[in-house]
Amino acid sequence: MSALVTSDATPTAGSAELAVLRTRVRGGVALTGEPGYELSESWNTAVHLRPRAVITVADSEDVVQTVRFAAAHGYRVAVQCTGH
Repeated sequence: MSALVTSDATPTAGSAELAVLRTRVRGGVALTGEPGYELSESWNTAVHLRPRAVITVADSEDVVQTVRFAAAHGYRVAVQCTGH
């Protein structure tokens, strides 16, 4: 499962803050252009997502850390199930 960190407003977190999130989750954190970011691509080509980061969660604690980070920095979180 992936969590897409997105925002309609101007978020307060930059790359430095997202680097801190990398230390708080066991799964991966991918920014634009990094390996794993392509997980945000939708199978529906009419939908173009541009999340700030893609977090591949390893466990429930990764979900907790991601949601806390998003809330603290003005991001929305969208869950994307990537498997069957």
